[in-house]
Amino acid sequence: QEEFVVDASGRSKWVMTTKVPLQDSLGHVVGLVGIGRDITARKRADEQIRRQLETLTALYNGAQQLAGSLDSLQ
Repeated sequence: QEEFVVDASGRSKWVMTTKVPLQDSLGHVVGLVGIGRDITARKRADEQIRRQLETLTALYNGAQQLAGSLDSLQ
């Protein structure tokens, strides 16, 4: 699960967490084991790629409209 968290120092970051039950020898759940990995850099890179894709899509659509306008003038 990806979670947006604020750490003890007040910094915000993205963490990928995995949580599984901890069982005793009889199969009873006696706790929870959790592992977290900081994925902030990946999330920032994903966001940058998304913004670049939006920009490129807008440029492409604008070029297509311009080409269509030029075609209609001929």
